[in-house]
Amino acid sequence: MKENGEVKPYSKALYYNYAPGGDVNKDNVIDVNDALFIKKYWKENKREADVNYDGVVDGKDMQYVLNNYLMQNPWMENAPKAEKKYQGKTLEDVLKEVGM
Repeated sequence: MKENGEVKPYSKALYYNYAPGGDVNKDNVIDVNDALFIKKYWKENKREADVNYDGVVDGKDMQYVLNNYLMQNPWMENAPKAEKKYQGKTLEDVLKEVGM
């Protein structure tokens, strides 16, 4: 910040909401569709599904979906409702299919 032509140190605290991890399909909600997306790329190096950036899509990434299941993005005023079932599949079904 400039004051009388001099640059002075300045700081300001910023408060903000965070978007919870696990919304891999970018629809602003964490639901069964995110679990299905992670399952689709299971054990691959697919950046979009690799929530923790460790180079492999695995149980660590799926854990983000589990921890934040059914959460909506707090930055979106009209985030869609979370889906618990897609084409007959639930989160429990997906977890069984990947061995969790």
